[in-house]
Amino acid sequence: MYTVHFVCPLLLSTLCVHYYCTHVHCPLCVSTTTVHFVCPLLLYSCSLCYQEAVKLLFHTCESSGLFVFAVEPSLLRALRVGTQRRLELWGQDRHDSVAVGVKDAGLDQMHLVMSAMRRAGYQNWVKVDADPRGLSVASQTSQRSVTTHFLLWVPVADRRPMVIHMVVFYKRGDHYWHSALSDPSRPPPFDMKGSSFHHAAGIYDLFELGTVTVDGVEIRYPNDTFAFLKEKESSEFIECDYKRAYLFNQQFPPDPSDRAKTFRRKSRQLLALTKKVLEALEIPFWLSSGTCLGWYRQCDLIPHTTDVDIGIFVKDFREEMVAAMETAGLVLTHRFGRESDSLELSFLYGDIKLDVFFFYETRDYSWNGGTQASTGAKFKYIFPCVVCPQVHFPVCRVSPGTFSHVSCVSRYIFSCVLCPQNFGLLRAKSSPVLYLLIQTFSL
Repeated sequence: MYTVHFVCPLLLSTLCVHYYCTHVHCPLCVSTTTVHFVCPLLLYSCSLCYQEAVKLLFHTCESSGLFVFAVEPSLLRALRVGTQRRLELWGQDRHDSVAVGVKDAGLDQMHLVMSAMRRAGYQNWVKVDADPRGLSVASQTSQRSVTTHFLLWVPVADRRPMVIHMVVFYKRGDHYWHSALSDPSRPPPFDMKGSSFHHAAGIYDLFELGTVTVDGVEIRYPNDTFAFLKEKESSEFIECDYKRAYLFNQQFPPDPSDRAKTFRRKSRQLLALTKKVLEALEIPFWLSSGTCLGWYRQCDLIPHTTDVDIGIFVKDFREEMVAAMETAGLVLTHRFGRESDSLELSFLYGDIKLDVFFFYETRDYSWNGGTQASTGAKFKYIFPCVVCPQVHFPVCRVSPGTFSHVSCVSRYIFSCVLCPQNFGLLRAKSSPVLYLLIQTFSL
């Protein structure tokens, strides 16, 4: 028999009763045999507190008409198993925070939830961001603000409390988007670097929610948890730099001709079709060469390039990719090199060409080969900043228009180009696109 302390913010008093329980190790307790409860819903601050905190939040939100859903990867894996024992095991692990999602949160509903959680002894922190749905090259900045993150916790003296992290998902076209929690100008009150929603914005395909009942509380979650968790690994989203694009367009106005408009429209259709085919084959890709430059520099396609460029790691290539592309309506027109050296494919979609460059990895750099169609001359383009082959370069989403991919390989390349100490190295060994970037920024 051990002493159990009930701390009730409503009564502003501490009540002590005797309670029969098993030996408990509580990260918030001085004694391993003392269990703290927070009234009015008996929120445990021991190993059970994590699942109890989730149930408290879900119950409070449902009572307020706001439907939250689990997005914490470890909790989603536990829910996927679908057994009470699995959830209990999840609750017995030590968690600094637990993340839940909410779609397009209404201010009135969120006010009700925050008020109820404060009555339960919680404090909160709110992050507000510019609404990206109002961004464009013309406007540069959004005039609207949206609430993007909430942190909830029960204060504990001399210890970091367990934090509930509410991530707000907003609909952008046929995707859901969330912002990054990190903000150098106004950092969260706790170190949240361990949260998978901390360092970068993310974007996901639209998803439906399923429910599971745990101790009488309905907990919602993405219906296809396997697909959500897989997409989470490649959900990082890079917003286009509209200010940079605006400044570029001031110096070099966009081509307003019908030919340029037609090229942009067809190229977006080609990218959307390519994305559909390659995602069905689970082949990651990214915007490359001139197409990547257009997104980075002017948030658009470069119409005078007359083609679309993508990159793929050669380790992900399979012959069935060619057949799948042709089935989708793309005609293979050129095949240069071979899988072991400088492979490059060209497809035609109507009158728009798609160039597929395959990238090879070594211990010190990544590279891709190129072949000049008219002469057969071969070139090798080296990207010296892409090192550490043990590091997985996740695929990131980019805007605008159709949500295509730009890999972190491309992002590393950009960081090299814009880094003065690497200028000499890149000038000696660089692709035409990198040289064009160097010329553009006049380093």
